[in-house]
Amino acid sequence: MQLILLITRSSLEMKAGDLVRFRQEVWPRNKPTDCGMWVTKLGLLVEYHPWEKIASVLCEGKIIRIRAENVEKAGRKDSEIIPSQT
Repeated sequence: MQLILLITRSSLEMKAGDLVRFRQEVWPRNKPTDCGMWVTKLGLLVEYHPWEKIASVLCEGKIIRIRAENVEKAGRKDSEIIPSQT
C-alpha cells in the first residue's frame, strides 16, 4: 500500500508572522568569488512579497532585510538544531 502525501502550495508559502530560518553572512566577502562565512539564525517574518525576492525578518530586536533565497520557513525541530541565541 502506497501513501501519497499531497502538499498544497499555500502550506509552503511564507506569510508574515511565520517563524523562519535564515542565513546571515558574518564574514563579509571582498569579491563576489570569495567564500563567505555564514551563520544560521531563527527569526520572525515581518514582510515578504514574492515579486521583490526580499524578506524582512525580526531577529535579536532588529529588522533585517535578506534575499529570499537565504530564508525558509522553520520546521518543528529547528529550535533543537539551532542553539539558543541569547
